[in-house]
Amino acid sequence: MKRILAVCLVLVFASAALAYDEVILESFESWEPEPQGWLDWTGTSIIYGQTIGVTDGQWSAAVIGSFGWGPLWDYGVNAAVFNSHSILELDVTTTVEEMGGVGGNIGFLIVSDAGGLGWNTFDVAAINPGTTQHLEVDYGAIKTSNASWVYVGLFEDTWDAAGHTDSIYYIDRLAVRTPEPATMALLGLGGLALIRRKK
Repeated sequence: MKRILAVCLVLVFASAALAYDEVILESFESWEPEPQGWLDWTGTSIIYGQTIGVTDGQWSAAVIGSFGWGPLWDYGVNAAVFNSHSILELDVTTTVEEMGGVGGNIGFLIVSDAGGLGWNTFDVAAINPGTTQHLEVDYGAIKTSNASWVYVGLFEDTWDAAGHTDSIYYIDRLAVRTPEPATMALLGLGGLALIRRKK
């Protein structure tokens, strides 16, 4: 019986690993900016065709805003794609010349009619000028029902101790995905270990 359970567990997690999926929503290769929509009031500007912080394709985009607390940039996501995945990710690059001496956090803003989400901010990482930071949030752990509309955006809670005029972030590779196959495999191995331990 235990052997049958073990085989079933392996098959379940193997199927889950095969179901791994990632969709790149925006890699900023187009030189035509996406409309800012409901974020027009923030005064943020986005400039396409940048070469700093490229992690997918040939170009990134610069998001130029003001230090403080608030959203910087938004992107309308296809609701069906959003509902069928659970992890949101974005690569954000800063330079020491433009952001040295800046403190605070950057993360995501998700605005949606999905249950459990609404207007949610996520301080994913402390700003580390001069690096490319991979932001990631598991919205699937919060969402209680599917969305019919979704906007995601970059969010900052920052202060400037060096006299900079603007906050400048280079963004690339906005994507959604399901859990990684490695994660599912580890879960499967953990389950097998539990079964073996009970022998």
